[in-house]
Amino acid sequence: MKKQFFISAFICLFGIQIVAQCVGDNFVAPHRQRVGELLSKNVSADFNGDGFQDVAVADGYSRKIFVMFGDGEGNLSEPVFYNIGFNSLDLEKGDFDGDGLTDLISANAGDGTLSILYGTTGGVFSVVSINIGGSPSAIAVSDFNRNNISDFAVTNSSGNSVTIFFGSSNRVFSAGEIISVGANPRDIVAAHFNRRRGIDLAVANTDSDTVTILSNDGEFSGKRRIQGR
Repeated sequence: MKKQFFISAFICLFGIQIVAQCVGDNFVAPHRQRVGELLSKNVSADFNGDGFQDVAVADGYSRKIFVMFGDGEGNLSEPVFYNIGFNSLDLEKGDFDGDGLTDLISANAGDGTLSILYGTTGGVFSVVSINIGGSPSAIAVSDFNRNNISDFAVTNSSGNSVTIFFGSSNRVFSAGEIISVGANPRDIVAAHFNRRRGIDLAVANTDSDTVTILSNDGEFSGKRRIQGR
């Protein structure tokens, strides 16, 4: 059986998307498509439920997320765009209302907002904006409270903090406490870092050369800082 998978990359200054298809052990000629102006992040999932992987791309300059649908042959449709906040630094996926469909979330550092795009069965999204202030710079998605609905943690690079938001079936998020971390947090990941059941967080702090580990004891009260050398 031939192996097929796709790789997407970006030349951010020109907003060009490159999709290369691998057949067997070789990559065939890439498919190029002009998208946006200053691309920051992309995610893939089957947004329209046709069994093929699709792609969503955040453009921080034009304040848009572009969605392109795959046909299973290495081709993408013309992009459909949704308006979001300014200067999107991160784009992630999850199921924030528990309906079984893929949703998207963008961290918009330029205006202190989060853009939530709720998915539908036809691949169309509805956009909701949440004003959290500061400079949201990175997002980690997981089910922190184990209720089968995606939650997310957001770093605030100007406030040197992380806030956890819990999803719900009625699309109303409840926010946990603001947790202080190192200086200028720019990336965050969710994973098991201890033997407890909960999903923990690791935050990369650019200006203090530290990594902050937040242990999930239900309230993320356990915190450990690792100093860079």
